[in-house]
Amino acid sequence: MTIGVTGASGGLGASTLVATLAMRAHAVLQSCRVRVGVDLDPRGGLETTMCLEHLGGMRWPDIEDAAWSPPVPAGPVRVASLPGADDVHVLSGAGTRPPEWRLVDDVLETVGAAADVVVVDCGPRPPVHLLARVDLIVVLARTTARGAADLAALLDSAPLGRTTPVLVTRAPGRDRHGAALGAELRLPFLAHLPDDSAVLRHEREGVPPGVLRCAVDTIADEVLAFARPAPPPAVPRVVATGLGRARA
Repeated sequence: MTIGVTGASGGLGASTLVATLAMRAHAVLQSCRVRVGVDLDPRGGLETTMCLEHLGGMRWPDIEDAAWSPPVPAGPVRVASLPGADDVHVLSGAGTRPPEWRLVDDVLETVGAAADVVVVDCGPRPPVHLLARVDLIVVLARTTARGAADLAALLDSAPLGRTTPVLVTRAPGRDRHGAALGAELRLPFLAHLPDDSAVLRHEREGVPPGVLRCAVDTIADEVLAFARPAPPPAVPRVVATGLGRARA
């Protein structure tokens, strides 16, 4: 399963939600073990948010160098080669520019086949080829007039119909306008995320998102539950009767 996260504007906490989704997936999704956070936001910083920046492993610049090294391009990226701990890994960059799509496509395919859940920080304007690669994309937006305008601009520039989009709104406290905003812009509303001082406190203390409970954890659990694959339909049980076979 691959989940994308994008923000209609900056400062909405997309990286924090990506990190929390990666950390919480094993607690919400059955049989989920290996999780990978992938940073495609040119501003970078996901590995710092996940508290994995001190660990060795391959980053996007390393993968780009290996891919173009003569005479033979590097093989598929192994999840174990990425910085990680306790089955949670991260692929982050130098915070300058996103890697080119050919490489992103190859990496997402390889990592997606090896990990149970991949969570992608898609950056501010995810391109169509990336949207086609994710099963679900979470769109973060504020419910202010400026936030609604930013969301409308995002929807105009990003064809979210290539995947399954859901809206998560942000505001300092409780907000009842998320459903109305989603209905106005024809974007399914999932949940509202209030500002939570615990997130900043955990960051200062070096605690990764998803370890100590806060408001973002609740939203991450809702996203994961929404994305969870439906169980296969039950097969009707057939029993034998004196007149032949009949459905139970």
